[in-house]
Amino acid sequence: MKLYIMRHGHADPLPDAQGHRHLTSQGRAELEQLALFLREKQFSVSQVKHSEKTRARETAEIIGAGFCLEQSDLLNPEANLDALIMQLEQEREDILLVSHMPLVSELVTKNSHCDLIAFSPGTVVCLEKYNERWLIDWVLRPL
Repeated sequence: MKLYIMRHGHADPLPDAQGHRHLTSQGRAELEQLALFLREKQFSVSQVKHSEKTRARETAEIIGAGFCLEQSDLLNPEANLDALIMQLEQEREDILLVSHMPLVSELVTKNSHCDLIAFSPGTVVCLEKYNERWLIDWVLRPL
């Protein structure tokens, strides 16, 4: 099983009138380029889960086009890391999670006090399970 953990793309620094922060045109362009690259590499997952935030949903829609999209409260910025890890332990198929800092970094390290990877917007990390342990397989950042 592979677990892909992704930070949303570049978003507007200020929310719109409804309080939503949308992806910037730069963020969309970077994600479309990244999605094309992943498709060329036969990237496939059983589902794409994202937080309730607009920027995460928009990221999931671009990267996960053609896959099953689902919103998850466990991917919100203030979500409980332990509850998310428990849920992920039940998964058996490849899955992509689109979330926010610091949750994405904490999920990779299983530690809220360690920033192992600089998750710039649009960064995706592939973890693969080996002998009941998650190991980093690769990291990809938009250009």
